[in-house]
This record gives sequence, C-alpha cells and structure tokens, in this order.
Amino acid sequence: MLDTVKKFEESKKIINLIEGVKNSKGEKLVDSYKIAGISFWELAKPILNIHILPGIDSRNFKYSLFGIFYKYFRSKRKQRKLNISSYANVEHTELVFLGFTDYMVNDIFTPLYNSFENVSYSLYSDSPRTDTANILDYWDIDSSKYSKILLKQYFSDNNVLNIFNWQRELTQNGLSLSTIYKLHFWLTGYFLNEYIKYIILAEKLVSQNSKIKNIVELDIADPRSRAFVLIGKKYNVKITTIQFAFYFRDSFEWFYNKA
Repeated sequence: MLDTVKKFEESKKIINLIEGVKNSKGEKLVDSYKIAGISFWELAKPILNIHILPGIDSRNFKYSLFGIFYKYFRSKRKQRKLNISSYANVEHTELVFLGFTDYMVNDIFTPLYNSFENVSYSLYSDSPRTDTANILDYWDIDSSKYSKILLKQYFSDNNVLNIFNWQRELTQNGLSLSTIYKLHFWLTGYFLNEYIKYIILAEKLVSQNSKIKNIVELDIADPRSRAFVLIGKKYNVKITTIQFAFYFRDSFEWFYNKA
C-alpha cells in the first residue's frame, strides 16, 4: 500500500509539473491538449495519475512506445467498426445518471432512481443493458464525420509533433525524454482516438436536452463520465458526484473531482 501511495504521489507531482510548464511566449503545453474546446488532458488526469504514469515508470510492455502505438492502432481499428445509427432523438429529462460500470449501477443507481416520483431521468451507459440508454445508439453519420474533421484538424495543426518544441522546458524540470514521449503519444494517439466519441456524444446529449438540471456520476476516474461532466459544466449544468466504496489514502482520483 505504501509503495502504491508513493507512486501515486510521484505521478501527481509530474502532473502538477507539466501543468506549470510554459514556453517563452507564456503558452502552456497542456493547453494544446484540447479538441472541440474540451481539454482531453482534464479528461485523462485521474487515470494518468493512478495508471499511466506509474505504468510508464515500469517495464511493462504496454507502456512502452511500441505498446502505446499498438493500442493506438487497435483503437483505430475498433473505431472503424463502430456502428452508425439513425437513432437521433435525444431524451429530455431533468436528471442524467452516468452508469458506465454495471456493478456501480446495480449497487447505487438502481435503488436510487427506483424511489423517484414525478422526476424524469435518463441512465446513460455504453452497454446493451435493458435499463439504460446506450449512448452509442446516438452515434450517427454526422457524429462520425465530425469526429474525422476534428481529428484531421488537430493533427494538421502539428499538435502531435509539437512535443519536440517543449523538450527543453520539460527536461529542465526533471522529466526524462522517455516519460515525455510516452505520455504525449499515449495522450494524442491512443487516448484521443479512443475517447473523442464520448466528447462528441456528451456534447450532443447535453446540449440537446432542454430539461437537464443535474448530471450524477459515480466514477470520477472514468473518462467516459468525465466527458459528460466537462460538457455539463460548459452548459452550467449542476454536477453531483456520489462516492462509491471507501475513500483511502490511495484514492488519488478525488484530487481531480470536477463536481
């Protein structure tokens, strides 16, 4: 436990360090990690802290550059197989529950929303549960085209190779080139490609819901939930986080709670 906490503390220091790095123009590196006006750096911060940075510091193959590029190409292949839906009617409900993890839904949300009276709600997931709205059903041809446009624009702006302009500032602050490259290519390669659909779908489902008042989440480390939270804050929707299980000294994801 103590070794785990120490690794998480070291990772948090790296995150804080990167967020404070500026170039001679006063620009921040983390500001380049945005797409459609949403920071995918913010989307990734909890799992950067508790999974990715500790993993990069290990000798695990999946956190090597080869492993990261392998995950990227697998993700690209999966995106090409994503079904295009014609289901476009967004539910207009006051409460939106984010239920991307089945056991959390079963333990917390099911008893909770079954007690509601005269309150309209939606329960979103990306699985074919019968009691949830599968957000992937809203992935239509326009969503697919928009995703390709956003990614093409991001890459054409040289944001991927931009990391080479930040080498001096980052290494002067004690980061190794290996950590810099692995982190950057994980973010702009695998992570962005994997989670851009959740940013697009969250924008669609929140902006078109005329009744929405509150978004309720359980897992603040899950980028799928964080996409809805960041979009919700953009539209001044109230965010409520329900703590699931215990809070302990290794619960570093709570440093990044956006509610």
